[in-house]
Amino acid sequence: MSDKIQVRVDADLFAAAKSAGAVAGRSAAQQIRHWARIGRELERAESAADVAAFDAAMAEEGENIPFAQVEAAGKAQRAAPMEAFAKFRELDEALEEPEYVVTEPSIQEITRRLNAALGATLVAALAGSDDPQASHEWAKEDSLLPRNGTITRLAFAHEQWQKIAESEGEQVARVWFVRADPWLDNDTPAKAIREGLLEEVGLAAQALIDDSFSG
Repeated sequence: MSDKIQVRVDADLFAAAKSAGAVAGRSAAQQIRHWARIGRELERAESAADVAAFDAAMAEEGENIPFAQVEAAGKAQRAAPMEAFAKFRELDEALEEPEYVVTEPSIQEITRRLNAALGATLVAALAGSDDPQASHEWAKEDSLLPRNGTITRLAFAHEQWQKIAESEGEQVARVWFVRADPWLDNDTPAKAIREGLLEEVGLAAQALIDDSFSG
């Protein structure tokens, strides 16, 4: 069993990690792990830094300086970097209790198949993203998992693609995703999946396969 896990992070953090990682020669996932380790070590060093600051002050000024005064100064000096690392400490804690939807095949493989079948822009849209390039990132093996809702939509779309392609052919399946469907009040299946109407889309797909598609 692999000892690696994947967690969800917000888009801003992922974009920052991708940018910083490009400079350092790391992937976005590697960069976030790097930041998380830095934050963890910085937090561990807090008590040691307090003692060191106190000892240095005592040695320089004598024994009449209240420790609380030195402690307050040390905390103020560290406030900015500690705030900057707050998100990464949260991420480090999240690594212990991952919560994500498991798919078979992997969500990366599912995304690659959908990208090839429907095009990356449509896949990103039906999964709920406003970024037309998002599905390219989800398809990478070292990528962080998207949100659970996105994973659910991708897995569901892949299931419908497979059913219709096997029954009616890939061309019919491709057109079905973007054609107004009477079973969906003339919305397209892609839009309905984006809106979370998975049960309704499943019924529309089965109606097509059963030749009961009607207005």
